Amino acid sequence: MKNQSGNFLKRSILTSSILLALSSAQSAVIVADANCSLQDAITAANTDAIVNSCTAGDGDDVIELDSSIDQFYANPLLAIPSVAEPGTQVGYPIIETHITINGSNSLIQGPDSDNLRLFELNSSGTLILNGVRLEQADDGVGKGSAVLNDGGSLTLSHVSISNTHSAILNRAGMLSIDHSILAG
Repeated sequence: MKNQSGNFLKRSILTSSILLALSSAQSAVIVADANCSLQDAITAANTDAIVNSCTAGDGDDVIELDSSIDQFYANPLLAIPSVAEPGTQVGYPIIETHITINGSNSLIQGPDSDNLRLFELNSSGTLILNGVRLEQADDGVGKGSAVLNDGGSLTLSHVSISNTHSAILNRAGMLSIDHSILAG
């Protein structure tokens, strides 16, 4: 009898461990479209909360850019101060979690004005960009106008960066580039 209850306890602990591991490996797919801006989608992914019309994030999130939208524009009126480079602004919320942004040659564009970088990652952030074009970013100081990676993990796959003051600044972070064009 003692051995049976010990085996039951071991199986219960094992089952609980497996369920916990499976539940922590969740992710959400958030669609950035006419109802859910890219700014709101990133905020939803960072906070795991519903933001305006965007689905709540959940763990390692995937943002799918609606292919029917010609461009995603970083509105300077919604810019936030850079944490990594004081005196500059970031067009989209700082990446603090694991976020993948998938596009179909989607254009993510800034206003081509001083002091606005498109993306910034902090040390806990992971950003995977797939199939996007980043254009017209100028942070005003030439330090990662398209993307500033401040200790996080940045992956570019099939990405084109052009017409920017400087393409990428990787500061003590992980950087992987595959089939991408960085023209600055």
